[in-house]
Amino acid sequence: YEASRTGRITMVANFDGVPLAGTTVRRATCNNIGWAEKMGIGPGATIVFIKGGEIIPKIVRVTDGRVAKNVYPRHCPSCSGPVTVHTKADKKDLRCENPACPAKHIKGFVHFLVKLECKGLGESSIEPLVRAGYLREWVDLLTLTTEKCVAAGFSYREALLALATIHKVKPVKDNEKLAAAIATAKNKVKKVLAWQFFAALGIPQCGETVGKLLVAHFPDIGSMFNATKEQLLAVTGIGETSADNIVKFVETYKLQISTLMCHFELE
Repeated sequence: YEASRTGRITMVANFDGVPLAGTTVRRATCNNIGWAEKMGIGPGATIVFIKGGEIIPKIVRVTDGRVAKNVYPRHCPSCSGPVTVHTKADKKDLRCENPACPAKHIKGFVHFLVKLECKGLGESSIEPLVRAGYLREWVDLLTLTTEKCVAAGFSYREALLALATIHKVKPVKDNEKLAAAIATAKNKVKKVLAWQFFAALGIPQCGETVGKLLVAHFPDIGSMFNATKEQLLAVTGIGETSADNIVKFVETYKLQISTLMCHFELE
């Protein structure tokens, strides 16, 4: 079981390596525990899987050893916080209720960087910074220093490369030149598309498509984040769930979003 950035705890099927479409596959994520129960997936089951789009392993059926019922964790595998079961129609999910769960933060920071096209800093690099307490809010990424990275276990060179990724600085072999380029980049306001900024926040069920709809509808980013539920529902393509999620998210993180926006020029 693995916790996601939204707190959803996903069931993962692990099995002996199978060569398929150019790689050796050893695991496949299950949709949700309700789906896994319906399929009969569990320890000892024999499964058939494919690669969706020739990339993502997808279980299509169980051929032998169907499991009638699995024993699900009562505590989050990342933080040991309480786990609850959420059921809607035939979909059943496990969720970590701890708002300070490290897995939520680690994957949330990775999501933020990827959406802003700062690619190359994965969970293995973000985790020690979160565990050390250096990454708590989005803006912490932009104010991160080499000293903090080194204190979290990075070598000096690794620290520079991490900061170069965050600030979109092209790496060079000379550490002094790279450090100078990073210092210059840190002092510049970063230009980013408004819908990318919105998507980077990781609001549940509100990604790039929702961001583009909102940016096209509202005159500026400020009015978008200050919109009421009724104003959001007036946007073609925005439903009840999305509107509720946006309002709740902004109420919770309004100060963080405001602080973060000071570092960006949204286009």
